[in-house]
Amino acid sequence: HTTQPQTMSARPESKTSVPEQCSGYKPGCYLTFSTASLGVLFEQWSTSSSEFKEEIYAYFEPGKKVPGFKYKKKGGKNELIRELQVDKLKRIYIGYTHYMKLARDNEGKIIFFKGDVECYYLKNGNVSRFEGGKFYDLAEIKPEAIAALPKDALTFDGVKTLSGNAFRDNANKNGAALSFL
Repeated sequence: HTTQPQTMSARPESKTSVPEQCSGYKPGCYLTFSTASLGVLFEQWSTSSSEFKEEIYAYFEPGKKVPGFKYKKKGGKNELIRELQVDKLKRIYIGYTHYMKLARDNEGKIIFFKGDVECYYLKNGNVSRFEGGKFYDLAEIKPEAIAALPKDALTFDGVKTLSGNAFRDNANKNGAALSFL
């Protein structure tokens, strides 16, 4: 059973900022970036994207009830990983995988905005890429593993099937991966 991604309802003009693109989204969790502390990725729980000053890289709408404190404690903001500029080529991908795990754990519908990181998932040995600007229902997909890689890594270019170990090992060469089995 393959889940087809849902296309965003309206394609925003290139001048539209990501927070404006997210204006109709339900309360959920955003992946945001700040230049503080040599670069930080945050999980940002919010009822609205209009309050953000940070750059938004991704969003997920939780499919299960989220405790209210997630939205209130520290303004809904929790650091995923810092010092991205120190070892950016690895740490940012680790941060993305942590965010995808959070979305999976919350049965989220996820969408990616930032184009310089490509994210993949493995399901029943099949390798699939998360396309930017489309929602993916992780509760329905139930990925066995996820990966985040540099845009031009070509790690999974033309690859249709892999074992879980091969998926993870290949992803970890240029980026990061997590398995859920």
